[in-house]
Amino acid sequence: MWSLQQGLTRYMTQHLSSDSPTGHVVGWYQYSLQIGDVSLRDSCLQYLSWNLSSVLQSAEWVSISDELLLSLLQRSDLILQSELDLYEALENWIEQNQPASDTVETALRAIRYGMIPPQHLFRLQKQSPLMVKHYESIRDLLFLAFQFHSASPIQLAKYFDVNCSIFTPRNYLSASWGSPWVIN
Repeated sequence: MWSLQQGLTRYMTQHLSSDSPTGHVVGWYQYSLQIGDVSLRDSCLQYLSWNLSSVLQSAEWVSISDELLLSLLQRSDLILQSELDLYEALENWIEQNQPASDTVETALRAIRYGMIPPQHLFRLQKQSPLMVKHYESIRDLLFLAFQFHSASPIQLAKYFDVNCSIFTPRNYLSASWGSPWVIN
C-alpha cells in the first residue's frame, strides 16, 4: 500500500497543471491533508496560489474549504488580476457556501483593501450586500485603505506600520499594476 500511495502522490505532483473540466487540485489538496502528505499539500497550495486567476473562474473555486480559503487569503504570492477580483470571488464563495460568521469576518479582514482603487471601494461600500452586512468588522481596514490612497507613503509611514500585509500588493496581472513584457 505504501508504494501505491507514493506512486499516487508522485503522479499528482507531476500532473497538477493537467487539464480537467471540473478541476482536481482542490480535491488533491484535501487528499494530501487526509494522508498527511506535506509535500503534496504544499505543491497544491503553490499551484492554487500561482494560478488563482484561473481558479477563481473555475467550478473548483466554490468547493474550496474554509481552511483552504483562509490559507490562500493570507498569502502574498497569489497571482491574480486584481484585489477587487479576489473580493468579488470571495463574495461569490460566501454566497455559495454560507460559512460561519467568524469565517466570513476573517476572510473579509484578509482582503487587502488598500490595493483596491478608491472609486471601487466607494461602490463596494454602498452596493455590496456582504460589505454592508459586515461593515463594522472591516471599517478600520477601509479607513486605512482610504488613508493609504490619500497620503504619500512617507507621510503614511510616520503614523502606521506600512510593512504589514494590508499595504503589500500581491502579484496582480491587471494593466493598472504594470504592463506585459513580451520576450521573443
